[in-house]
Parts: sequence; C-alpha cells; structure tokens
Amino acid sequence: MPIEAALPVVGVVLLGYACASFPSSLANGGAARAAISAGALFTYVAVFITIRRSRSEAVQQAIRFGRPVGLGLAAAAVLGHSVEVFGALAPPLPALLGVGTWALMFLLLGAAAAEAARHGRSILVGMASSVWAAMISASATVLYALSLGLMFMSRMQHVLNGPPSLVVRNMLDGAMSHLLLAPVVAIGAGAATGLAYFIVRSVRRRTAVMLTAGAALVCGGGITALRVASTLPRSDRPPYVMLGLLALAIGLTSLAALFAAVRRQS
Repeated sequence: MPIEAALPVVGVVLLGYACASFPSSLANGGAARAAISAGALFTYVAVFITIRRSRSEAVQQAIRFGRPVGLGLAAAAVLGHSVEVFGALAPPLPALLGVGTWALMFLLLGAAAAEAARHGRSILVGMASSVWAAMISASATVLYALSLGLMFMSRMQHVLNGPPSLVVRNMLDGAMSHLLLAPVVAIGAGAATGLAYFIVRSVRRRTAVMLTAGAALVCGGGITALRVASTLPRSDRPPYVMLGLLALAIGLTSLAALFAAVRRQS
C-alpha cells in the first residue's frame, strides 16, 4: 500500500474509534457527518491506490510534483492546528493564522500545478498534481486533528468549552469540510494556474515583472479586504471574507504561474 493511502486508512480507524467511544456525538446530524467523512476517506484510499499504479508518465509527473507540496501543506496545517490548540492565541492572531493558511495553500497548490503543467505541457497534469497535493494534505490534517483531539481530550474540552461529545462533533465537522473542500479548491487552483501559465509562458521578462507586480497588488487588496472584515461584526464579514479569499487565490496562483514561466525562459 502506498504511503499516501495509509493516511486515510488510519484516519478511518480513528474516526470509528472516536464515534464508538463517544456515541452521543452522532446525534443531530453527527452520524451523517461521520458517514460522509468515512466515505470520503475510503474514496481517497481508492484514488491513491488506483492512480499510484498508473504507468502513465503524465500521471507520474503529477504525483512527483504534488507529493512534496502535499507534505509541505500537511506540515503547515499540523503546526497551525497545534498552535491553535496549545497556543491560547489572542485576537487577531487566530484570524491571521487562518489567512496565512489559505494563502500558503493557494500559493503551493498553484506552484505544484504550474510546475507539473510546465513539464507535462498540459493543464490537466497541473490540475492532477494540485489535487494529489490537496488530498495528501487533507488526509494528514484530518489524521492529526483526530489524534490530537483524542489524546488531549481535556485540553480540547477547555478550548471548546464543552463535553467530549462536542469535541468529537467538532472533529467530525472539521474532517468532513477538509476532505470535501480540499479537492474542490485544488481543482480550481490547478485550473487557474495552468491556464495562467500557458497564457504568460511566452511573455518577455519585463512583461512578466509587470504582471508579477500586478499580482502582488491583487494579493494586497485581498489582505486589505480580510483586515477590514476582522473589524466588522460577524454578520457583516462574509462579503469581505469572500472577496479577500478570491483576490488571494487569483493573485497567488498567478504568481505561481509567472514564476514557472520565468523559470522556463531561464
């Protein structure tokens, strides 16, 4: 079994143990969340095993560029989650940590897609690399979050200010959202970066520098929108948060494509 597939397998075991140990967490929709999470993990296992056996050079390129990015994102997620649980961060640090996590994800998924598209000469190869990275990261993140929650249940109860069933319910919510959202984000980031790369790959270096400055400005606009959101009441934040994340996604994936284009010309 490839190492990628081992992550979701262990995740299924921990998910089953958590639900069996705290059955009250399955009430009020918890069982559906557990079933969806388990189904997503089994799907990950099937995809990892099936794709890993492919002899296609394009598929192997996607895996080769996606694996280190997935591991890097997983390491960042593990660090971020540990800081959230044990760091007792005061506002606005939690919000900054969340923005930093999203920014790193867009940038690295874009980098994987751009490099894979550059070598494989295909947007689809870039998208596959991005998805591979996202699935590794999501599997490792869910595995770590489940392990940490079960090992440090008293600490998690203090953080969430609730009983163990609430902690497990929160883990089920997080697992489901991570496992379902990660491939979707990766497909979008991979497609955007691959398309941007094939558009800018032949531009002159001076033009690339100007486009890079423009992408940096877009990123700055996204960060500004998120900063504004942090000063508003929670009910007024969604439009600014969505605008900020969209700007970050466009800016950072464009930067990844431009970097790959410059490397191609070097």
